[in-house]
Amino acid sequence: MNADDRKGILYVLLGNTIFGLSFLFSKQALSVAPLMVVLMWRFVLAFVCMSLLRAVGVIHFSFAGKPVKKLIPVVIAQPVIYFVVEAVGISRTSSSVAGIMVATSPVIVYVMAWFFLKERLSRGQLLGVLLSIAGVTGIIILDGFQPDADWVGIVCMLLAMLTGSAYNIMVRGISREIGALEITYAMMAVGAVCFSGVAVVQCALEGNMAALIQPFTYPQFSMAVVYLGILASVVAYFAINKALPLLGAGRTSAFANLTTVISMAAGVVVLGESLHGYHLVGAAMILLGVWWAERAGQRRQIGAPM
Repeated sequence: MNADDRKGILYVLLGNTIFGLSFLFSKQALSVAPLMVVLMWRFVLAFVCMSLLRAVGVIHFSFAGKPVKKLIPVVIAQPVIYFVVEAVGISRTSSSVAGIMVATSPVIVYVMAWFFLKERLSRGQLLGVLLSIAGVTGIIILDGFQPDADWVGIVCMLLAMLTGSAYNIMVRGISREIGALEITYAMMAVGAVCFSGVAVVQCALEGNMAALIQPFTYPQFSMAVVYLGILASVVAYFAINKALPLLGAGRTSAFANLTTVISMAAGVVVLGESLHGYHLVGAAMILLGVWWAERAGQRRQIGAPM
């Protein structure tokens, strides 16, 4: 293992560990404040953080001469739609189940790429897709038989998976014209403006403007928002972006499955959530399917037999 490999692995482990714990912190924040207030502060902090890093020269990017209009459907999908349905889903399902379901996103990207971009799937990729779909379908069906099942939360997590996958497809289409930093910065800016506006109007209509600030009297809210706004929205993306040129897209994406394992562990250990045997079996099927599809995709790129 050379120096670049070691650095890349450290970066990708850092990024995915942060992402894995984000479900836990989202649940903590939502237990104290309304959804729009949580999203407002998350994106305001992220936008301010990126703006300061740009101002002091730590990061460099520019929108000059770039097709900014192509960003409109991207930022509508994420953060506007994605983070709303994801937050509702997280608040109404367990952290473990949310993490397991999000693990199928790479598989959904494969399916959407096949449908919208006409990218063909090999037999190995198709096998991985079907295995992951079977895993998540089993979890959804068996969770539905639980007495405390919340179908609104399950449907919202499904919508989050679809929206996040659509975002990935759209970014793939514009990535040669607009860089990752510009896309991330636009997301943070739109999220800050959109969710701040909705939160302010919502609190004004309720006659309770103090609700915008009052959650900060709870230490767990302050910690959660700082984590979501700075670590999960800025640091984690930077870490993944650092890992990509060192490890390549295929190897980097393979480490993304760590997010699911961490979210499951955090839900059980920190929140005391219950984890049934079918969750473990379903998670194993999802992770194996994602790994198999990724492996088949890499082998296809280098012309190896499937």
